[in-house]
Amino acid sequence: MIKRNYYRTLGVPPNATLEEIKHAYRKIAIRYHPDKNPNDQKAEDKFKETSEAYSILGDPDKRGEYDRSEGFSTVGTDNRRKSTSSNSTFNDVFNDLFKARPTRKEAETERRTSTQSRPQTNRTDPSHHKLRGADIRRKLTITFRESVLGAETTLQILRDEPCQTCQGRGTCPGSMKATCPRCIGSGKAKVGETCSRCRGTGIIIHQPCRTCEGSGVSGRERTLKVKIPPLIEEGKSLRLAGQGNTGLLGGDQGDLLVDIQITPDPLFQRDDGDLRCQVPISFAKATLGGKVKIPTLDESVMFSIPRGTQPGHTFRLKGLGFRRNNKNAGDLLVTVTIKVPKTLGPEQERLLQDLLVLEEEQG
Repeated sequence: MIKRNYYRTLGVPPNATLEEIKHAYRKIAIRYHPDKNPNDQKAEDKFKETSEAYSILGDPDKRGEYDRSEGFSTVGTDNRRKSTSSNSTFNDVFNDLFKARPTRKEAETERRTSTQSRPQTNRTDPSHHKLRGADIRRKLTITFRESVLGAETTLQILRDEPCQTCQGRGTCPGSMKATCPRCIGSGKAKVGETCSRCRGTGIIIHQPCRTCEGSGVSGRERTLKVKIPPLIEEGKSLRLAGQGNTGLLGGDQGDLLVDIQITPDPLFQRDDGDLRCQVPISFAKATLGGKVKIPTLDESVMFSIPRGTQPGHTFRLKGLGFRRNNKNAGDLLVTVTIKVPKTLGPEQERLLQDLLVLEEEQG
């Protein structure tokens, strides 16, 4: 029992040649194409039914299988010529239907270039319009020490990758791709304007993948390693080539742009090629002098404070800054502040009272 008569759908006899089938399909496709029948569901259904019929009868192997399963195997096959794959034939029909007639200037240009044996680019070839994926921009916050010394950290992103269901093809199994009839495969509806029908790919998919809806990509979370170079500055960006979104239908990947933000350090600040910090000392040590522990980017060092050091005075410690592009290390600039205690012990209170009396007596 015949479930669906594809020959009747196309209006051709079971012994029709491939050219007759192609001609019949072209005639029906032009009449019922959705672009020529907007908001007409019946026309759209007819177009889909016709396309389904041609996808089977336009391929000799599929046609033979269909004939055997539906009772047409007794029909003679002498006039059934072999063709290329159904995918190629299907696209050829759409290219014939919707390609633009070249202008006289375009025809002359094509003639000249062909005689010079230069490679030609078919503007209706969908493979010519694969779109590069969009770049991704993310912020990355690092510590002051990481910005000075360099580091390796990780960054989690969500990006478009080839759809695992359709392997990036954008189609359901057995579905066809055809040149977009609106832009004729150029990917551009107007000059500088991306075609909204095919999203700039230049092709139309009749049965898109249900997972990616025909885009060929789906979102996936990734954790990437990011290498921070030494001496990077606030607001600088790192470009990770090929780590952005995958382009539609097999297009190249975009890049990942990482904008650097640096958290302030409680001890250090950069001063051109040098390093600055503040060290609080007691009034007694500033007056009498003595050894003070000074922090550095590596480990602390001891430094002798001279007698009578004034608050706000800056000492330069040679070579204790950070190394600049394989050159000699910068200096560490240490500014002294006086630490005033908020509470005093009994003995400290007595000694300071005695000092205060002595200062008042001396005027």
